[in-house]
Order: sequence, then structure tokens, then C-alpha cells
Amino acid sequence: MVALVVLVLALASKTVMLAPPAVLVWLGTISFSLYLSHTTVFLLLDRAAAGIRGDAHGWPHLIASVAIAVSVGALVHHYLEQRLSDRTAAGLRSLGTALRRLGGMPAAKPLA
Repeated sequence: MVALVVLVLALASKTVMLAPPAVLVWLGTISFSLYLSHTTVFLLLDRAAAGIRGDAHGWPHLIASVAIAVSVGALVHHYLEQRLSDRTAAGLRSLGTALRRLGGMPAAKPLA
């Protein structure tokens, strides 16, 4: 049955544009930051639950852990990953410009 669904979707994707759900695209965007931060979030929440003698294995704990991990992953992606990447790219561009002015680096040629 699963193979039939996969086959139909594969054939339909050639003729029909299937847009992925926006939430899945967003999760894909933050996935690396979520991957890096989820273990720390889960460990801290487990310790917090153990400290107040709470249930660290029930559904409420799992739902709270996932919600907090996704939130932390989104914050890390926005404030650390994106901003650090933007600042690094800007710094490298200004370094390249300064080196070209000094004559130490040829101008970049456009890709043809």
C-alpha cells in the first residue's frame, strides 16, 4: 500500500506542482540548529523534571521538550547561525575589497 502511494506521488510530481507545507519548509530551514540544540534542551529539561520530582517520561514532558527544543532551534538559527553567516560574509567581502585596493588580489571574474 505504501509503495502504491509513493508511486502515485512520484508520477504526480512530474505533472502536478505539489507545494510542501510551509511548516515543513520552515523546519527544514532550522533543522541544523535544531539538531545542534535539541540534546542540550532535552538534558536540561530532564534534570529540571528530576529536580522537582516530576515525570520525565510522560506525554506532557515530551510535548514541552519538543516545543522548547524547536523554539530554541529557531532562536539559534535566527540570532546565531544567520547573523554570524551574514557578518562573516560581509567581513570577507570587505577584506577582498581591501586586498584588491592594495593590489594583492585580482578582481573576481564573473562565472560564464
